[in-house]
Amino acid sequence: MVFYQNYRTLFFTTRNGLFYGFLFLLCGFYLGEHQKRPFFTKHLGRKFAVSLCLLGIEGRLVYLNQGDDKNFMLFFVPTTLFFLAWLIKQQPQKRTWQEKQAAETSRLIFLSHPLFLESGKVFFSLGGFPLFFYTIVLTGAFLGLRKVGSHFKSYAVGFAKKTVDEKKSA
Repeated sequence: MVFYQNYRTLFFTTRNGLFYGFLFLLCGFYLGEHQKRPFFTKHLGRKFAVSLCLLGIEGRLVYLNQGDDKNFMLFFVPTTLFFLAWLIKQQPQKRTWQEKQAAETSRLIFLSHPLFLESGKVFFSLGGFPLFFYTIVLTGAFLGLRKVGSHFKSYAVGFAKKTVDEKKSA
C-alpha cells in the first residue's frame, strides 16, 4: 500500500503507460509477427465479442466496488488485441495519406490529453464533467493550432523554395 501511495504522489494517476504500456507493446509485436496465424485470422468477431463481454462484466464488478483508481481492467488487453487484429484484417496493405494522418492525430491526442487533464485538476481544481469538458476543449484547441501551424509551415517551406528557385534562375 505504501508503494502505491508513493506512486500516486509521483505520477498522480496510473494512466501513464507503466502498467499496461509494456503489455500493449508486447501484444503489438506478437501480433505483428504472427498476424497470419489462424488464432488471429479466424473467428475474430467472436473472440472480440467474448472479450468485450468479459470486459463489461469486469467493469461492472470493479465499479460496484469503488476505490481509488479504476485503471486496472485486465480484459482490456485481450479486447484490444482482438480488435486490433480485426482492424488489420479489414484494412488493405497500403496505407493512405488519411490513415497516416489519423494515426499521427491519435498519437497526439493520447500523448497530449493527460497534460490538459492534470492541469485542470491541479490549477483549476476541476472534476467530473467540467474537467472532461476542459480536457476535450483544450485537446481540440491544441490539435487545431497544430494543424494551423503545419499549414503555415508548408506555406513557409513553399515560399522559401520559391525564393531559392528565383535566385538560382537569376
